[in-house]
Amino acid sequence: MKRYKLIAVLLVVALVAVLCAACAVTEQPQITVKVNGKEVKANGTVYAIEFDNDVTKAVIEATATVGKIDGTGTFDLKEGNNEFVLTLKANDSETKYTVKVTRKASEKPADVTLAEVKVGETVLTAAAGKYATTVGYEVSSVTVAATATDSAATVDGTGEKTLVVGKNEVTLTVKNGEATQTYTVEITREAAVLTLAEVKVGETTLTADGNGVYNHTVANTVSVVTIAATATKSYATVEGAGEKTLALGANTFTLTVKADDSTTEQYTVKVTRETADLTLKEVKIGDEVLTAQDRTYTCNVANDVTEVTLSATANNGDATLQGAGTKQNLVVGENRFELVVSVGEEKATYTVVVNRAKSSVKTIASITVDGTAATYNQENATYTATVGKYTANVVITLDSTVASYALDEEIGTLAEGNNEFVITVTAEDGTTATYTLVLNVVLPMFNVSYIGNIDGAVTNEGYTYKYGEKQAINITLAAAYRQSYKNLVVTCKVGDGEAKSVTLDDNYGFEVPAAEAIGNIVVEVSGIAINTYTVTYHRGSETTTETVEHGKDAQNAAITPNTETKDVLDGYTYMHDEKWVTQDGGMIVATLTNITADMDVYYKDEVLVRSEVAYYKPMDGAVTYYTIKQMNSYVAGLENGDVVFKVLIKSVATDGSSEEEGKTSFVIYGTAVYNPANEMGVSVMASELNKWFTVKASAADKKVTVYRPDGTVATEKTFEAYAADTISLAIHADAAVAAVNPAMPELCTVTYLDENGAQLHVEKVIKGTAASYVYEKDAIDLDGGYKQVFTGKWLTEKNGTDIADLSNVQSNVTVYLGLNSYVYKHYEPTECPDYTRVLATNKYISSKAEVVRFRIRVLSSTNTEYPSVVVYPSTTWSEAVYAEAVSLYVGDIFGQWLTVEINQAKKTLTLYKPDGTVKETKTVTNFALSNITLWMNSHSFDIAVDVETVEFYDTDKTTLLYSGLVSTDGGFVYTSATDSEGYSKTVDTWLPIDGSANKMYAAKATYSKTTANPNLYNYVELSDLNKYVVANENGVAKFKVKFTFNEWTSFKLFETAQSTVETMQIGLDVSMSGKWFTFELDTVNKTLKMTQPDGTEQTYDITSTNVSGYAFMRVFEKEVSMEVVNL
Repeated sequence: MKRYKLIAVLLVVALVAVLCAACAVTEQPQITVKVNGKEVKANGTVYAIEFDNDVTKAVIEATATVGKIDGTGTFDLKEGNNEFVLTLKANDSETKYTVKVTRKASEKPADVTLAEVKVGETVLTAAAGKYATTVGYEVSSVTVAATATDSAATVDGTGEKTLVVGKNEVTLTVKNGEATQTYTVEITREAAVLTLAEVKVGETTLTADGNGVYNHTVANTVSVVTIAATATKSYATVEGAGEKTLALGANTFTLTVKADDSTTEQYTVKVTRETADLTLKEVKIGDEVLTAQDRTYTCNVANDVTEVTLSATANNGDATLQGAGTKQNLVVGENRFELVVSVGEEKATYTVVVNRAKSSVKTIASITVDGTAATYNQENATYTATVGKYTANVVITLDSTVASYALDEEIGTLAEGNNEFVITVTAEDGTTATYTLVLNVVLPMFNVSYIGNIDGAVTNEGYTYKYGEKQAINITLAAAYRQSYKNLVVTCKVGDGEAKSVTLDDNYGFEVPAAEAIGNIVVEVSGIAINTYTVTYHRGSETTTETVEHGKDAQNAAITPNTETKDVLDGYTYMHDEKWVTQDGGMIVATLTNITADMDVYYKDEVLVRSEVAYYKPMDGAVTYYTIKQMNSYVAGLENGDVVFKVLIKSVATDGSSEEEGKTSFVIYGTAVYNPANEMGVSVMASELNKWFTVKASAADKKVTVYRPDGTVATEKTFEAYAADTISLAIHADAAVAAVNPAMPELCTVTYLDENGAQLHVEKVIKGTAASYVYEKDAIDLDGGYKQVFTGKWLTEKNGTDIADLSNVQSNVTVYLGLNSYVYKHYEPTECPDYTRVLATNKYISSKAEVVRFRIRVLSSTNTEYPSVVVYPSTTWSEAVYAEAVSLYVGDIFGQWLTVEINQAKKTLTLYKPDGTVKETKTVTNFALSNITLWMNSHSFDIAVDVETVEFYDTDKTTLLYSGLVSTDGGFVYTSATDSEGYSKTVDTWLPIDGSANKMYAAKATYSKTTANPNLYNYVELSDLNKYVVANENGVAKFKVKFTFNEWTSFKLFETAQSTVETMQIGLDVSMSGKWFTFELDTVNKTLKMTQPDGTEQTYDITSTNVSGYAFMRVFEKEVSMEVVNL
C-alpha cells in the first residue's frame, strides 16, 4: 500500500514539473485598439472601422499585454480610406498592424447656380436675389449672357434684348437634371438728358440762376445780340437761338431742347438793355460837397454870405450839363437854382437850394458899474461887480447894432449881499441870450483874536464880526490850566486904539459895545500856569506820594519784579503778576499815565502757574470741551467751591472761524458739554491779545464774571449748572491758562530712556498722579500703499520685559523704551469687495503661523443701517457657513482697533472687541486659511499686522537670506531664486542665533525643481528630477510631486530605469493639476506609500533600496510639467 502511495506522489510531482515548463514558454502579446474611444475588432493584423463624413479626426489608442506600441495619436481624416500603422515591440521583435479608418463621402445636391452673368461687357453681381445694371438713354438694346457653375447645367433666356426707357426685366433659367432655378436680370435704361451744355450771348457764356434762368445785361448802346446754345447730349437739338433785337429794359427769349423721342425741355434767357445814365456825380457850393434828397441839394450859408459858386459833374461822360456858375445877390432866406443833365432825347432836372441865414449876434460887448468894468464868467454867463453902497450906476453895451436887450427889473436900492438881475439880449433872427448881473453889496468885517502867556492854554478860537455889532467875549482855558482862572489878567485892544484892562464877570467874560466895535479886537490873557496832582502809593503799611503835572506819567509807578521761583510740572511756568490797582485788593488796574487828577493806588501781587493751550476742535467731533483742570491741573476750587483762573489769548482766530476783524473770542461753559444756558462768550480785541483776562466763578450763586486785562468787567452770567471740576473753555486761537495763587504739590521726576539708554525726555509729575509722556516716532510709508506705525511701552529695565507702572508715581523713577510696530493698509469703500480673502488684504499676514492675528479699524461706512465687520470662513455663501462666521457691529466704535485671531491648529475664528474682550469664537468645519474672507465692501477701513524686523540666515549662521519686516506671529517662509540647475530653496523652520529674538538661522530646508515635458516613454530618474531626495537616517525618503497639465494624462513609476514592469501608475484627471502627491519610500521595510491630494493613501511593495534610481515615465503625449520637492 505504501508503494502505491509513493508512485502517486511521484506522478503528481512530475505533472507539476510539466505544468511549470509549459508556463516558462514565452508569453504571446495581445493588443487592444480603440479609435475615437471605440474598440476595433481585428481581422488578422488589420483593424477596420468607418465613420460619417462629419468626423474629421481619428484618435488612435492601443495597449498590449506585453511590450510597447508605437504609432498611436491623433490624425486628420480625408474622405474615403485612411490607413495607419501600429508597431508592437515585444520579445525582441516587431509586429506591424494596420488600422483602416474610412470617412464616408458627403452627399451633394445638383448645382443650379450661375458662375457669371454679363450685360454687354459688364459682369454683374447678384444683390437681394437679382442681377441689376443701368445703361444710358442712347443704349436701345443689349446682349445678355450667362454661364452655369456646373458644366452639365443649361441656361435659358440669354441673347439680345431691346430696351425701353425705365426698367427692363430678363429671366434666366438654369436646368441641371431635374433641378431648375430662375434668376432675374433688371436693366434700367435712363431717360433722355435734355440739359444745356452751354448758353452764350455774343462771346459771353451764361450760367443759370437758382430758378434756371440765364440772365445777361448789356449796355444802353447795344440794341442787337446773338444767342447761341449747345445741348449736353449729341442726340438732342436746340431751338430758339439766333440774332435778337433788344428793347430798353428786360427782353425774354425761350430755348427748347428736344430728343428724338419728341420729349422736350424749355429754358429762359433774359437779356436786359440798360437805360442812359443821367445821374450827377458831384454837386458843390464852393468847396462844400452837397448831398441830394429827392433830386434836391440844399446848402445853408451864413448871413454875411451874399455870393456863391455852384459847380456839378455828371456820371455819364457823354451827357450835357447846364445851370452851374456864380450866383450873386443872395437874399436872406431861400435861393433856388436848377441843373439839367441830358443825353439825346433823355434829360433829368436837379434843384439846388441855398439858404442865407439871418443875423444871430446876441452878445454883450461890456458892462460897467460905477465906471468900473464888471467881471465876466463865460462858463455861467454872469457879470459880477462889488459895491460898498446900496446904489449903483450900470451901463450895458451890445456887440450888434440890430440886437436889443431888456432887464427883468429896474436897478434901484440894493440890499446887503448879492443882488441879481437878468439881462435878455434878442438877435435879428429872434434868438435870445440870457445873462446874469450880480451886484454884491459888502460891508466891512473885523477880526477878534486871543493871545496868552502859554501857547495853547487859551482855547477860544478867533472869529470875525461886522462893523458896528456889539461883542460878548469869554475866556476859556484848556483842562490842563483851569487851576489858573482866579489868577487871570486880561487886556483888550480895538483897531489902532490903546489896550485897556478889563474886569471879568463870573463866567470869565466881558463886552465891547457896538459904538466901539469899529476895528480888529485883540484879547491878551496872562497869569496862566499848568495844573499839578498828587499820586499816593499804598504797598502794605508803606505809603508814598508823588506830584505830577497834568498829562504827564507817574514816575514812581515802576515795580521791582518779584523773582521768586518754584518747581512746577513740565509745560508750566511759575510767575508773579504784579500791578497797581485802584482799590485795595480790587480788580481795576490803575492807569498811571497821562495823570489828570489826584489818585490813590494799591500794590497787588498774584502768583500764577501758567500752561500753554493750543487751539483745539471739540473732542471727537462732539460738542464737548476740555475742562479748565484739563488745561491747567493747578486750577482748583477754593474751600467755598469758587474757582479763579486767568486766560490769555495769543492771536486772532486760527481755526478759520469768521471772527470780527481785529478781535477773537473764547467761550466759558459751566460743564464740559454744550448747553446754551451754561455758555458765555468773551470778545478779545486785538489790543488785548497776550494780556490776562481773569475769570471768577462763584459756587454760591453760580455766577461767572470775566474781567478784562484792565480790570473792568467784560461780561458776567449766572449758569444753570456749574462745578469747579466741570467748568470748561472753548478757544478759537492759541492761548494760555493760569492758576491764581495755587497750592504747590510735591513733584516727582520721571526720566525716559530709549533702547540704548539715551535720554528721550524728562517729565515732572505731581506725586501720586500718573505720568503722561507719550513717545512718538514718525510713521513710515512703505511700498504698495502700506504704512508702518510705531508704538511704545515703558519697561523697568533696559531690554527687559517688565512694564513700568506710571499710573501712580511716588518717587523719582527711570524707565526704558520698548518699541513695537505694526503695518497697515487702507481701503476705501468698494476697494475691498465682499468675499475678499484675508490673505489678500495685507501681505504681512503670516499664512504659515499656527495662530494668525490681524487688526481692523473701521473709519466710516456707507452702510448707515448696520455697519459691521464680518470674518467669513468661505468664498461663497451658505447658511451653514455663515453660522461659523464671527462679526461685530462697529457703528459706535469707528476709529478703534478690533482684533481677529485665526487658530489653524484648532480651526477656530476669534473676534476681540477694542477693549480686548472676546466678542465670539467659532469652530470652522471646512477650515482653510486661504478661504477665510472679509465682508467690508461698504467701509473705509485699515487692516494691520504687528511686525518686527528680523534677520534670517542660512544654516551657516553667516549668510544673510533676508532682512526685513515680518509678522510677530512667526511662520516666515524663505524661498530662493532658481539656481543654474533649476533648484529653488525653501526654509520654513528657524532657530534663534545665540538666543537673539531678531536673528534667526535655517534649521531645515527643502529644495524644489520643476521639469517641463519629460521625454515621452523615457525613464526620468528621481536623481534628475530632484537630487536632494535621499533617505534619512531611518532609511526613509520623503518627497512630493506636483503635476501641471491641461488634459487627462498618466505617469508610471519604476524601481529602475531598466525595469519593464512599473511599480505603480498614476492616472491624472484635470482636477488634479497643480496639486501635491506625497511619496514615502521606506528602504528598510521596502514599501512605497503614496498620498493623493484628497488624502487617499496607497501602499506598494518595492525591492530596490536605491532611492535616486527610481524613475518616472510619461506615457501620454500631453503638455505636462513636474515639480518635485524633497521633504
